[in-house]
Amino acid sequence: NYSAARTTVGTADVQPVSGDIAPPGPVTVGTIAPGVDTVSLTWQDPADGDLSGIGLQWAAEGQEMTADPIRVSKGVGKYAIAGLSPSKSYEVR
Repeated sequence: NYSAARTTVGTADVQPVSGDIAPPGPVTVGTIAPGVDTVSLTWQDPADGDLSGIGLQWAAEGQEMTADPIRVSKGVGKYAIAGLSPSKSYEVR
């Protein structure tokens, strides 16, 4: 025995091609202030009009970035990374 079903499906309309396919430029690093178990960062956003936010990732130096990036909204320009191990080096992207 088997069951059969029938339905009608349509495809999406053709989407217009955007003229801007380049990603926004890099941030301009401002200050980096280490604490015992924190690092506070400031930056200047790139001037690209299509920028919606900045993605930040960090990991202990020499380790792979495994966590998804956190998103900082356009115009905020600062973030404090907390919960780090004291006296350890970190890479931030």
